Amino acid sequence: MKKKLFFLLSTNFLVIILLAQTQKTFCNQSPKDTFYVKIASQLHLHSGDTLADIGAGMGYTIVRIAHYMPGVIFYEEDIKKGVLKKFIYEYENKKSCANVDVNNFRFFVGDKQSTKFPDHFFKKIFIAISVHEFEFREAMMNDVKRIMQNDGKLFIVETFYKTPAAKQRHCDRAFMLKPEFFKLMDDTGFELVNEIPLSDDINNSENGEDKIKYNNIFASFFEFKIKP
Repeated sequence: MKKKLFFLLSTNFLVIILLAQTQKTFCNQSPKDTFYVKIASQLHLHSGDTLADIGAGMGYTIVRIAHYMPGVIFYEEDIKKGVLKKFIYEYENKKSCANVDVNNFRFFVGDKQSTKFPDHFFKKIFIAISVHEFEFREAMMNDVKRIMQNDGKLFIVETFYKTPAAKQRHCDRAFMLKPEFFKLMDDTGFELVNEIPLSDDINNSENGEDKIKYNNIFASFFEFKIKP
């Protein structure tokens, strides 16, 4: 019985070591993902800065960006309380081979029309592939403007399909067409400062589901400011 128990414990220990070594080897060999490197470089954040991440979900995008911005404090907001969990972000951190201090993430729950943050609270706000999922888009974008400082910056990464009403797997709502997106931003009081195409970087991204197929999908990084 003792020999059997010792064998089982030894086997489990070896499996853990092998898995750890495999993960380490994968992380060491994994090339930098230019999609996230480019986004992080455009945010111009430094240790001690804060960033609001609206529609954060399970942290897939922000964790991979945070890898390149050590010491930044992230305010994670979503309407789904169940996804805003420290252990979920720790899992994304490990899965993506990132090196992120998950204690730098703060979790907040809003609703379908409001983030619940105080007025003019943030200098920089980030929304990653979530604007199209807002049920009340105008209300949410007006609320984003409310919590943004007058001289603040709003950064948006959004994906667009050339085919109207196209949906990505697991998305509740169809992607927006680009003219529709720009009209929303204009109607809610935002002015475009800069746009950087990300389509080539998606092709090289680790996320196979987001790879461009049949020339039907493209993405951009946008910087907006509040209209004067």
